[in-house]
Amino acid sequence: MKHVKINYISYFLRIALIVLSSEFIIMLIFGYFDLEKNISHTSGAFIDTAMLLIIIAYPIYQWVYIPILNRFIAKQRESEMLAEALRDAGDSVIITSTEGLIMYVNESFTSVAGYSREEVIGQNPSILSSGRHDKTFYKRMWQNLSTKGFWKGELWNKRKNGEFYPEALDIRAVRKKMAR
Repeated sequence: MKHVKINYISYFLRIALIVLSSEFIIMLIFGYFDLEKNISHTSGAFIDTAMLLIIIAYPIYQWVYIPILNRFIAKQRESEMLAEALRDAGDSVIITSTEGLIMYVNESFTSVAGYSREEVIGQNPSILSSGRHDKTFYKRMWQNLSTKGFWKGELWNKRKNGEFYPEALDIRAVRKKMAR
């Protein structure tokens, strides 16, 4: 799915157009009723401000606030759907920080590896290391990840109970910084 950025400039222009047209309407009202001659400068400013707020409230709500809110709601639903897909994925999913510490694991991981989420969050994935692969294997894997952004292959991991198991891995580097 393509990432869509909210174009705030269009909303700023909408607000400017709403305020300018509303102020024009207020000027017409002041001129029609000859209010500038009949009230003080301070009262005129107060009435102008109050009328402006009353006139712009609904258009800004309808044409600025609601569209922005709907975009955020759609993004939230998309995020929730993706989170549910990760939780319920049939394969193990591990998300690590750029420092290599586990930030997230799904249910499949906990059932395959035998670790609870609490036991692995904050740990390095090397806790799964079976010792069956040499340093050169891991060096090539990390080199591929850093240069190409992905690594695909099979390796042997070790469950919490010490039992070895083969695992086909598809590792992707997510290079975007995530908000904390």
